[in-house]
Amino acid sequence: MDEVLLNALAEEASKGNRHDGSWTTEAYANVVKTLSIVIGPHITKNHIKNRMKTLKDHFAEAYDLFHHLSGFAWNPVTRKFEAEEEVWQDFIKELFGADRATGKGAATSRERIQEIARDHIDLNDSFENIGFSDIDVNMGHDTPTFPANLDSPSGPHSQPNQLGGTSASRGTKRKSPMNDFLEAQYEKLALGITTMTDAVKEGTYLSSKLHDVAQRQVESAERQASVAERQVSVAEKQVSLIERQVAIAEKGLAIMQQSRPRLYSESDVWDMLSELGLIGSARMQCYQFLCENEQKKRQIFGIPPEMRLDALFHFMTAAGVRLGDMVLS
Repeated sequence: MDEVLLNALAEEASKGNRHDGSWTTEAYANVVKTLSIVIGPHITKNHIKNRMKTLKDHFAEAYDLFHHLSGFAWNPVTRKFEAEEEVWQDFIKELFGADRATGKGAATSRERIQEIARDHIDLNDSFENIGFSDIDVNMGHDTPTFPANLDSPSGPHSQPNQLGGTSASRGTKRKSPMNDFLEAQYEKLALGITTMTDAVKEGTYLSSKLHDVAQRQVESAERQASVAERQVSVAEKQVSLIERQVAIAEKGLAIMQQSRPRLYSESDVWDMLSELGLIGSARMQCYQFLCENEQKKRQIFGIPPEMRLDALFHFMTAAGVRLGDMVLS
C-alpha cells in the first residue's frame, strides 16, 4: 500500500503538482482517487498526510543512522544493510560511545561498551534472529489491514533521538529503528503479495472474457459462412433460372421468325427470274405475273430453286396466262 501511495505521489510530482516542497490541492485529490480505487473508498486526504508523516519519520531515522557512514551498502535482495564485521563494531561503538543520553537511567560510554561485549548483537544476522514482539503484523489475516489513518504502528511512537531509539530501555533503543524498518518491509511484502494476487485474478478474469469474446466471434463467423453458402446456392439457382428463361426466349424468337411471313420485294423477284435463266419478254411476263399475285410470289419462293421454273409455268397456265416464246439464257 505504501508503494501505491509513493508511486501516486511520484506521478503527481512528475506532473508538476508539487511547489516549494508542498503538494497542491489537485495532487491530493488525484492521490485520494488512486488509493480509493486500489485500497478502498474510505481513504481521505488526512489519511494520506498521516501516512506521509510516518514514512518521513522512518526515512529520517534510517538516514540519520547511515547517511554519513562509509562501508555500508543496502542489499535489495536480502533487504538488509550490509557491512564488514569490524565496520559494524566501529559503528556500534561510535553510536553508543558518546554520553548522548541524559536524565535518570543514562549510561556512560564505558557501561554501554561493556553491555555490548556481554550481549553481542550481529546486525548482519537474518531477520529470523530479531524479535518481533514490538511489531503488530496482524498475523491472523492473509494480507495486512490498512488502518483508517494509513498508519499502523504497534504503539505510540516517541520522537526518535540521534541514537536511533526512544526514551525506553537500552534494548529498545537498539531495536526500535530495526522494528520500524521491518514493519515497513512487511507492509511492502504484503502489498506485493496482494498486488500479485489481484493481478492473477484480473488476468484470469480477462482471459475468460477474451475466451468468451473469441468464442462469440467464431460462432458469428460460422453463421456468416452459413448465410454466405445459402446466398451462393440461391444465386446459382437464379443463374440457372435465367439461363432457362434465355433459352425459352431464343426458342420463341426462332418460332416467331419462322411463323412470320416473309415479304419479298420486286427486286427479289427479278433476281430469282434471272437465276432461273429467263430473259427478254418471257422474264418480263413472269415478273409481271408474280408481282400482281402476292400469294403466288410467296409460293414460288417456298419451292426449291431447281423446281421453281416448272412451278412458275404451271401457276401461269392455271391462271390462264398465255405464255409467249420462252427464251432461256
